[in-house]
Amino acid sequence: MRKYSLAVFLAVFIFAFLPSMQVQAEGSDGFELDGTGTVTLRSQHAAKEEISSLQFSLTVDSAEAAQVEFEFGQNNARIAEFRYDENAKQLNIYMAGVDALFAENTEALTIGKIILRDNSGNAVDGTVSVVENSLQYVYGEELKPMESVEVPGAVLIGPSGQNPPPEQTPQDPVRQSGHHVVVVHIVGQFVPSENHPLVGGGIHLTASHTGSRLPKRMYRAAQTAQPVLPLPRRQHNSQKGEVIL
Repeated sequence: MRKYSLAVFLAVFIFAFLPSMQVQAEGSDGFELDGTGTVTLRSQHAAKEEISSLQFSLTVDSAEAAQVEFEFGQNNARIAEFRYDENAKQLNIYMAGVDALFAENTEALTIGKIILRDNSGNAVDGTVSVVENSLQYVYGEELKPMESVEVPGAVLIGPSGQNPPPEQTPQDPVRQSGHHVVVVHIVGQFVPSENHPLVGGGIHLTASHTGSRLPKRMYRAAQTAQPVLPLPRRQHNSQKGEVIL
């Protein structure tokens, strides 16, 4: 009976704490990639464990690249090298040494930067992603793969990745509709004549204020079946704040 009770207790304990243990493992290691090709490794435990050697792989896909290289950042590794398998499109990164790679009390390590060039030596675009389950740390003399590593999606690197197209500024609703917009200054009473160049063009002028409340905006009326007829001289109503030219 006691053995049965103990087994039930252990089973309940495992199921109760397993989800939290999994969450902690999922957040322990992860990669970051950006448009410049920079690769950053984050770990919540590597600094505490004084990890001094590691390896991982990246998938690099570029139709224009004739050269795929990796420029390591400043680090404590005695050996830092990369190897690119063109057939597999895989870039393997190796770092080894005796000193801790992560600085004390830190969780981020900038590994380096991926560089893609064409035959002329010009930078070109490509997509990069981290190969899942490729991150491994060296513990003593044993190479151990890390589980549940957070891996970002594929990232565009190169000139296009560093200089994304600018966001378009929303257009004025009137401009966007295809109507013409004319900005004018109104001084005192605006009294058009029949031969004014704007007369007969179907121009609607908002003139509820004059003088210091300037400039004003003039909107061309939408095309209608019957065009707006020109008004005779001095036929306007400034009290209502509208003038038809």
